[in-house]
Amino acid sequence: EFLELMRDAGVNARGVDLDETMAEFCRSRGLEVELNDAVSYLEHLDDSSLDGVFIDQVVEHLEPAYLVRLLELCHRKMKFGYYLVAETVNPLSFVSLANFYIDMTHVRPVHPATLKFLFGAAGFREIEAQFSSPVPDEVRLRRLPVDEGMGEAEKQRAEIYNMNVDLLNGTLYGAQDYAVIGKK
Repeated sequence: EFLELMRDAGVNARGVDLDETMAEFCRSRGLEVELNDAVSYLEHLDDSSLDGVFIDQVVEHLEPAYLVRLLELCHRKMKFGYYLVAETVNPLSFVSLANFYIDMTHVRPVHPATLKFLFGAAGFREIEAQFSSPVPDEVRLRRLPVDEGMGEAEKQRAEIYNMNVDLLNGTLYGAQDYAVIGKK
């Protein structure tokens, strides 16, 4: 999807994937994809040669030492002022965490604060996390309506109830994914 979006926007982009079936699928769509692992691919590039890097749903598959090496290489291979974006499953959302190991290739979820820290340790700056893929409202817990016809005590109880519902919805049904973005 990302490579197609880049192609449609007139941006020259290349994918790297270990999955031969996925690489072939992308090539069948006219996309430029190399069958390789990310670290090996990056090690052979010139320093400061990349305009940016997008890592989509990969970090949860990596051992910590490999992830650290990948982020360090991204920093070294990217041009100054460009961005690294890494999207992954949000372990702060129970619904995401409950389904995390459906994919048996997942190694471990990565907390947003941990990934932000690793970006900083690799040398990136202006680091932020953005959350995405909200759980649909019809699945979330419902709030009580608060209206003018309620007595003050009833209104207060409904507001307390609604605050608790909001807290539970954030924990149980929070955004399913997040991306950390860092600038070299």
